[in-house]
Amino acid sequence: MEFLGGCTPYEADALRAMLSIAAGKSTLETMPQYDRSALNRYLNFGCDKETGGVDGIRAHRQKRALGLIKSVSQYVGKEEIIDITAMLLTVSSDRQDIQTVLDNLPKLQTSGANHNIGNVPSNAPMPK
Repeated sequence: MEFLGGCTPYEADALRAMLSIAAGKSTLETMPQYDRSALNRYLNFGCDKETGGVDGIRAHRQKRALGLIKSVSQYVGKEEIIDITAMLLTVSSDRQDIQTVLDNLPKLQTSGANHNIGNVPSNAPMPK
């Protein structure tokens, strides 16, 4: 519980997916959709309209990928971390995944529109 409590949102599932890659149980091509979704949730967490379009989202996802590499590196060897790094760089830069994020970002609330007050979706990062 202490480990899970120390994880950022979506980090535990993303770590599980990376450890599956490290163990040779899956590859980028054979990764189950639920693992790909878990990884994308982790990479996308904190994106909002201010992230800066495709380039901003890509930079955000790559920064999150580096954080995940650091987290998983304490559980795997050098050879496995190379495989994980290559896979994460590919996924974090995937055009289709980035476009999906961009298409699904919550709309900004304008000051004149009060019909949605209290229901503004938030994807802001939460501290550890």
